[in-house]
Amino acid sequence: MSLLGKWWDKLANGGDSLWKRVIREKYGNAGGDWINWMKEGKGFGSIWWRDVCRLNGLEIDRTGWLEDGIRCELDKGNQVQFWTDKWLGQESLADKYPRLFMLSTGKEARVCQMGTWMEDSWSWRFNWRRNLLSWELEQKQELESTLLSVSVVQGKTDTWVWSRSSEGKYSVKSGYLALDTTTPMEDSFFKLLWNSNAPCKLKLSFGNYISTGFQLD
Repeated sequence: MSLLGKWWDKLANGGDSLWKRVIREKYGNAGGDWINWMKEGKGFGSIWWRDVCRLNGLEIDRTGWLEDGIRCELDKGNQVQFWTDKWLGQESLADKYPRLFMLSTGKEARVCQMGTWMEDSWSWRFNWRRNLLSWELEQKQELESTLLSVSVVQGKTDTWVWSRSSEGKYSVKSGYLALDTTTPMEDSFFKLLWNSNAPCKLKLSFGNYISTGFQLD
């Protein structure tokens, strides 16, 4: 699982490389960017693609382990979808303001498409399907207050970072540590197992048996 997690990092920061364009053409039916493709691609495509798409929730007690660790560092807003990506906290704006999202005419717009530059100042612009009611206007004001803390920067591309690593980059080790839910007793047991003189094949088989359901007394 932690090895497969590297594909999330490659998709997030792969730029416009050829292999990513191939993935977009084949699996990007959901529109938007890479994270939307995977949310919609759990049930179709190659075995590799289905595994990558399902990776975030393969185990019930670890659901969200990967997506929750990825956040976007906003610059000019060209990589982040304003409503559906989690770029302001742990909740998307679509989930936080479902009514405003429903009324927006730019549901798939990126951050850079939700405003304009006025000389050296960024100004947010929203387009709605109809005039907002009084309580909807209150939500819009709350949203605008939240956006006061956002700095959009001209000329720099957004980057996705792995928050579970001090370097901000995903690694197999950091992915494994994010997945590790063993108790201290189990952890001590595994250290004894890996340092034993048993053949590697037996250590791996027995370790897998322990981690997938066997309870230590």
